[in-house]
Amino acid sequence: MKQLVFFANLIIALILIVKFSSCEIEPVDPGDNTEIVETNCDQECDSIENLLFNFGFESVQLTQAGTKAYFSGVDTAFPSQNNWEDWSSNSIDGEIFIQYEEGDSTQRLAQIVCDPENANNNVLSFNIIEPHINIANPFANNKSRVQLNFDNANCLKEYYQTCKMYFPTDEMNHLKQYSQGIYWLSIFEFWNNKNWGEEEDFPFRITVGFYKKPGAGEDLVLRTKADQFDENNDREFDVIWEERATDFPISFGKWMDVEMYVLEGDETTGRFYLAITPEGESKIVLFDKTGFTKHPDDDCPDGFKNIQPLKWYTNAAITNHMKNSGYALKMYWDDLVVYKNKEPN
Repeated sequence: MKQLVFFANLIIALILIVKFSSCEIEPVDPGDNTEIVETNCDQECDSIENLLFNFGFESVQLTQAGTKAYFSGVDTAFPSQNNWEDWSSNSIDGEIFIQYEEGDSTQRLAQIVCDPENANNNVLSFNIIEPHINIANPFANNKSRVQLNFDNANCLKEYYQTCKMYFPTDEMNHLKQYSQGIYWLSIFEFWNNKNWGEEEDFPFRITVGFYKKPGAGEDLVLRTKADQFDENNDREFDVIWEERATDFPISFGKWMDVEMYVLEGDETTGRFYLAITPEGESKIVLFDKTGFTKHPDDDCPDGFKNIQPLKWYTNAAITNHMKNSGYALKMYWDDLVVYKNKEPN
C-alpha cells in the first residue's frame, strides 16, 4: 500500500513539474471586464493598446554627454505622453537616449534643428562626418553610428511606430554615385535578445536599411531582413529572411511618413509591416512579411527589449565616399510616435 501511495505522489509531482516549467503562453482567467493577461516564460504581459510616447522635438533639449546624448523637457508637439523626464511611467520599463558608441561631435552628431522645409518646425538631424568607431579586426572597415536607443523594454511583443524621415537631395544624389553596392546603411532595428553587453540567449534582429546595386547612379531602395545569431560561426549572423522594395526608389528632398509594425512570432505567427507615404502622394505598403520575428530556437521569447526606432549606421567606406567629396551623411527625423499592442489599419 505504501508503494502505491509513493508512486501516486511521484506521478502528481512530475505532472506539476511539467506544468509549471512549461514556456507555453497560458491565459489567466480575467473575470468580468478585465483584459486577458498572458504569461510568457514567467512574465505576465497584457494585450491592451497603449501609447508609450510621442516625440516632435518642440521645446525639447538634447544634451551631449560623451558617447551619448539625452533628451529633456516636455514636448509641446503632442498633448500627452510627452514628458521626457518621466515617460517611462507609461506602464513599460526602459530608457531612451542617443547612442554614438565612440568618437566626438566633430565626427558624428545628433541635434535638434530647423526643418529644412519649414523654419517654424523643429526636427532631429543625424549627421555623420567621418568614421569614428574603431574595429579591432585589421581586415574590417571601421564604422559610423548615430541612433536613438529604446533599451530594456518590458513585455513589448507587439510594437507599432510612425515617424517622418527626410533625406536631403544633394547628399543622397552623391550617395547614389557610390560605385559599390550598398548593403549596410541601417535606419531602423529591432532586437529580440541582444548580443552585446550582458549577452542574452538566442540573439535575433530585424533591420531596415538602404540597398543599392553595384554601379554609380543606381537607385537607393529599402531592404529589410531578419538575422539569427550563430554562435558556432565566429559570432556571425545568418539571414533567415530578406525582402527588397526594388520598385520604390527612395524620395529625396521631401518628407515621408513611415508606418511600422512588428509582432513577435514564428514562421506562421510573426509579422513585419512597413508602409511609406511620401508627402503629397499615396501610401505604399513596401513590406508585409509573415515569418520569424524571434530566434527559431527560442521557445520562450520575451519581446523586443532593445529597439533603435531611428538609426543611421554604416561602414567607413560609405562614410568616406561622402567625406572625400565634401559631403556629410545626413538625414532628418520628426514626429516619432510609439505604441504597444497596436496593429496597422
